[in-house]
Amino acid sequence: MHFATLVLRPTAALAMVFLVIASLLDLCMRHWVSGAAITETRMWVIKRRILLYARRNNCLPRNLVSVPPLPGFDNSINDAWQKPIRYHINGDGTVALSSFGADETG
Repeated sequence: MHFATLVLRPTAALAMVFLVIASLLDLCMRHWVSGAAITETRMWVIKRRILLYARRNNCLPRNLVSVPPLPGFDNSINDAWQKPIRYHINGDGTVALSSFGADETG
């Protein structure tokens, strides 16, 4: 009877251990960050993107689709529950960003 043996080089074994640990940490971290925190972070990035658009065009964007992305950031215009973040230009020229949240009651 022959048994198959798996022989790994030290670098391959180390890479495999790293991938397993990284996968486990990723799985755990998803439960540590709340949907509200993800949405709030996305809104801060959207705010920066709106300011960039306003500086370049001397006006506010008509919608969030037209704002330029920021390289290296989460440029999603959806909340953590994959619903579009609401964008409203108030009468005084300020902007309001909002989300209905997990329960969609806003």
